[in-house]
Amino acid sequence: MSVIAFVCFNLLLWQTIATFILLRNFIDKLGRRYRIIPTVPHLGLIGKVSVIIIPAGDDKNIYRLLAGISRQSYEVREILVLATRDCFKNENIKVLSEKDPRIRFLDVNNGMLDSGLYNVSRRSEWVLVVRGGDYIHKNLASSVLSFALKQNCEVVYLLPKFILRRGWKDLPLALWLSGWYTLGGGIANYCVLLKRQLSQSSNNNKILGKGNYRQVVADGSDLVKINIFGGLKDYNRGLVLEMGYCQCVFSILVQTLPLPLLLTLTGLWLYHHYDFLTFRLLFFLNFFLFILRLVIQTAVIPAIQFPEEKINIWFFFPPFADILATIQWFFPLNLNAPKTDVFW
Repeated sequence: MSVIAFVCFNLLLWQTIATFILLRNFIDKLGRRYRIIPTVPHLGLIGKVSVIIIPAGDDKNIYRLLAGISRQSYEVREILVLATRDCFKNENIKVLSEKDPRIRFLDVNNGMLDSGLYNVSRRSEWVLVVRGGDYIHKNLASSVLSFALKQNCEVVYLLPKFILRRGWKDLPLALWLSGWYTLGGGIANYCVLLKRQLSQSSNNNKILGKGNYRQVVADGSDLVKINIFGGLKDYNRGLVLEMGYCQCVFSILVQTLPLPLLLTLTGLWLYHHYDFLTFRLLFFLNFFLFILRLVIQTAVIPAIQFPEEKINIWFFFPPFADILATIQWFFPLNLNAPKTDVFW
């Protein structure tokens, strides 16, 4: 029995350290979540932003977004639509493009963001990327640009507010719990503001989330909204499940369950067979940490994760998850994946 107690106490120690690191990361990241408040444009922002629109949804939604961008103030130098004019059947889009000389249509393959970034005007200092199905604030460009200049950052990712109707139960449980959802898979799936110099670097759609840039993931719920069940073809349940979230949930479950579950079952077995206060204490401590980590990682971590962060492949091999996570915190290891301080 002394050997079992020794092993349980040691595993409990590893789990406690991993939980402490998780809480430390959570508090640190939560403190850096800024909320962008709509800001009135001013003369210092004239011509600083080029806006790229990635077509998504039907023509009605794209026209609504295009009209909203067109009504932005003088900070918007140009508006690039990643599709040809002939792709849209809505005549209002063609009429609007004739009235606003800033609107340009680019003949690219399937809305390739790279082509749009390389065609941005050299006179622009910033690039704002939005998706065709987004609802935007009338001062979106000036608000996010003022925020970026104030925070002295080079990339700003906006977490949108999701407009839900009946059927929210069809969403992943963690999506509902977290209240936020970053649409993983590169900057093409975010409303993002970035420096023009960064936008024209090679492989920009993949490296921005991993690069050593001054990046901020901000609360943009006052500026960008997405209607999940509003008839948008791109935001049905299937696509939501495909956009990286299944992998995220799977990573959470794999990392969270093995050791805490093993310890909990061991403690439960000892609790029923031996009337020792030590084993009862082990059981309750392990069960508490198990529930704590499960809740934090499913309800909180998705809300503060950064784009393009990958889980280390070695974390998928229990029971090494907690031990490797703790070791890598103090001694960073290069195990064929970038270091992450988000998933534990």
